Amino acid sequence: MGENAVWTKKVRSHCPRFDVVYSNNPLVKQLFEGEGIQSKPMVSKLKDIDSTQVRKLMLSNGEWRKLLPKPVVDYLSSIKAVERMKAIAKNEEKF
Repeated sequence: MGENAVWTKKVRSHCPRFDVVYSNNPLVKQLFEGEGIQSKPMVSKLKDIDSTQVRKLMLSNGEWRKLLPKPVVDYLSSIKAVERMKAIAKNEEKF
């Protein structure tokens, strides 16, 4: 659990203070609950969305926008998500 404990600390260092974690991942729940942070399941109406596929489409200039609700597309566009992901992918290629 050593690296996992480091991961939770890293998440906390990048986020404002929080008391609740929303996740459907059992390990994430276990790690944060172990630190005294309440976890709640995520409820989503977007069950048919494959986020891995969306990311692949973003990186390959594919048609990712049609897979997501407009507010999500608008938000991702406003934060320049595609450009950010491409920069991350480019940096990872160097290693």
